[in-house]
Amino acid sequence: MTKLSFARLCMTAVAASVALGGANLIGGENKSLDPADETALRAIAEGWLANRESFKSFTCRFVWRGGKAASAEHAFRGEIDYETTHNCVWIVDGDNVRYDMTSDPATTRQSHAEFYLKFGRIRARQSPESRSVELFVPDHDDEVGVSVTPFGMSMMGPHDKGNPAAMIEGILGGTLGNGKLAITIDGDDDVRGTPAVRFSIRLNEGGDVLKQFSLDPQRGFLPLRCLYFHLQPKKAVSLFTVKFRDCGDGRWFPMRSLLFIGPTSDDTPVVLQEVHVNELSLETPPAENFALDLAAGTRVSFRDDQYYSVTIADDEHVAGEQLHALLSRVIEQGDPQKKFAAEVAARKKLIAPVDATAGRVRFWWTVGTGIVIAATLLGGGVRSWRAKPRR
Repeated sequence: MTKLSFARLCMTAVAASVALGGANLIGGENKSLDPADETALRAIAEGWLANRESFKSFTCRFVWRGGKAASAEHAFRGEIDYETTHNCVWIVDGDNVRYDMTSDPATTRQSHAEFYLKFGRIRARQSPESRSVELFVPDHDDEVGVSVTPFGMSMMGPHDKGNPAAMIEGILGGTLGNGKLAITIDGDDDVRGTPAVRFSIRLNEGGDVLKQFSLDPQRGFLPLRCLYFHLQPKKAVSLFTVKFRDCGDGRWFPMRSLLFIGPTSDDTPVVLQEVHVNELSLETPPAENFALDLAAGTRVSFRDDQYYSVTIADDEHVAGEQLHALLSRVIEQGDPQKKFAAEVAARKKLIAPVDATAGRVRFWWTVGTGIVIAATLLGGGVRSWRAKPRR
């Protein structure tokens, strides 16, 4: 079955649900599941996935910019005062991924660059500014990775894991929200003159809408509009896909998207982000694109139950297939640091009874731990919105 035929099948399922009434609750505390609605929702999920996963290999160069506009309509027309600009390269070949993001010094006050590489089972996150590389294995969570893409911008989270298909399947399957979320399929919608099908995610039956997706069934169920409310209407975030590329066989790639922070009424100034694809090649990318260039002095680290790191003595070029060897090297050469940490811990046990009573040691240990935790939490919030002028 071609992608186009599959899309038509999805649209038929959605239309059947709408004809039967739509707007029925699924998940959460409501156990009365309408078969037509479930079929329509699963068709939407499969339609989005079929389109997204059809792009097995590509090279995408796009610009991610932040700025302001006199209104949402001005932004749709491209009348935007840009304040930050990041040039991005996203290269995919099957499971292998290369992602580069670098700031444009002409428009961004503070320089910034980050590189991400996944080759086979090993992932690497590189920060050239701090001369550091972190390595990850499959069972380690990587909170950054591919952070902004034309498909979901930053709205769907790293690697677009919060996509419409994941939302639907997670709630229907009971693996998302711990039973506190529910879905309504709302039927037909109209987004700036384009027909769409809409579903909403709510906080339990009759609760507030948390997220709302209006998808284009004619173009790979790409999001014509997504709304994230987070129970704060004044801080609602909305994502619009306004330009598409027909890649043949029913496949569609988003070419321009806008993300607004706050209300988008016609006469209200808006703060926004924009993703604009400048170049898209669907050819298989060369293998040499999947590599890291490490400058002398770069610290390469890996963390599991212990922390390992080595400092690169000379400039190195690490091909994707060499990442596993680099990981082994970090663990082997980083072993003395593990021993040093053990020695420090042993010395603390010897020093504590001499410096104070056991009660005072426990007191200051508790205070110190609290300070460290507070500093960590406060520091973690600094990175939350990278599109602000900054950075």
